[in-house]
Parts: sequence; C-alpha cells; structure tokens
Amino acid sequence: MTSEAWNSYPARVDDAPASFLVAMHFESGERPPGAETLYVVGLGMVESGEHGMGTNAEAELFAPIQDAITSELAKAGFVAVGRLRNKDTWQLSYYGPKGGRELFLAALEKRGPELDREIWTHIDHDPEWNYFTSFLMPDRERRQWMRNAQVVDRLRSHGDQLKRERMVDHWLYFSALEGLQSFRELAVENGFSASEKSPEQQTNGTYCLKLSREDAVELSSIHRVVMALVLLSEPHGAEYDGWETPVVRAE
Repeated sequence: MTSEAWNSYPARVDDAPASFLVAMHFESGERPPGAETLYVVGLGMVESGEHGMGTNAEAELFAPIQDAITSELAKAGFVAVGRLRNKDTWQLSYYGPKGGRELFLAALEKRGPELDREIWTHIDHDPEWNYFTSFLMPDRERRQWMRNAQVVDRLRSHGDQLKRERMVDHWLYFSALEGLQSFRELAVENGFSASEKSPEQQTNGTYCLKLSREDAVELSSIHRVVMALVLLSEPHGAEYDGWETPVVRAE
C-alpha cells in the first residue's frame, strides 16, 4: 500500500493568493478502485485574513470540521486528495464511488459546528482524475519551488543565515556536449563560474555541468535564480538537477 505524502505549495487561483495541500502519493501510487467521481465541498471562512486564506485562529476553528468530514467520508469509501484555501473559502476535494451523492451530503451534515459558514458542493464524474492532475497537482515551476523550499528548510534548521550571500553550486545535465558548451558560455555571461574542462559522458549518456555563484538563499531569491537557470538552459537540452551550499551561521 502506498504511504501517504502530503505537500503544500502557494499559488494564485482566480487572480488571488491561494494555498494548496495535495495528496502527492496519488500521482504515481495506486488509486482506490471505484473512486471515479470527484466530490468537492467549499465552506466559507469566518476569519479570512488579509489575503483571503484565513488566519491561525480560523485554521484552529476549521480543523475539527475538516477532520469530521474526512472521517465520515472515509467510512463510505471516499479518499481525500486536496485542500485549497482561496478567496475566503476552504475547499476540500475527495474521490469516491459513482452515485455517492447522498453519502457525501450525509457526511457533510456531521461536520461539527458550522458557525454560520456558507457551504457549496460540486460533484463530477471524473474516472481519469483530471481535476486532481490538472488543477490540484503543482505545475513544473511550483514543483521546483517545493524542492527549493525543502533545501531552504534544511538550511534554516541548522541555523543558516539565509540572507547572507555565499557560494551556491548548481548541477545541470545535458543530452549533448554541444548544448552544454553553448550554455556554459551563457552562464558565465550571467555571473556563474564553470569548469572549462570537457566533461565525461555519464552512464546514462548525459553530460554534467556544475555552476557556482555567490547568492543569498532566502526562498524567494534562490527560487528566482534557479528558475532563471531552468529557463535559460532548457533550449540547450538541459535538465536542472538541484543546488546545494554550505551552512552559513551567524558569526
């Protein structure tokens, strides 16, 4: 059985700030048999906060409601796949059996204290899980943001002073040596250092290029650096593989 792996990421939905929490394990893991219908419930926020995504107090109020809904639906064979906070609304998404409308609505009746929350529902036959893959799952840029966030979080946990510039190493793999050589010149023009030595071909047929440059590693700033490399290198047949840097603590 596939172990659960939930990940969160920020985005914009309907031109407003949004926060997703997604069951990533269903991307490549086995999906429950018969869970071919999408069930979505939206509940209005009591305290939406400055950006319409709720406050800490709102999250505490909503947590038992979400738990009650998910628990009741799990008994009826529904699986939770995502949660969205956006535009003063909590949106919970599930997949369950076809014809489960009454079971779905019955679970919502046991959601706990309502606090006069507005509520709406959406049900759609979706055997291919298109809503999950095309809307809930992060796109390429958001996936890279999540990977960058993981590295930054590890650095922060070791007391790193993220605002301080230091040498950051990046690795890219190219399908052809000519692509690597042409991109290396472009990278140097953008302030990166790279070895002039011709790299050896990897066992998988690719060529590795290591780039280095001094940068701060706050998430917003290092993400801009990484995405610039991703977009600049792509036409040269490259795949960005990640970055690392030593921990820089306060002196």
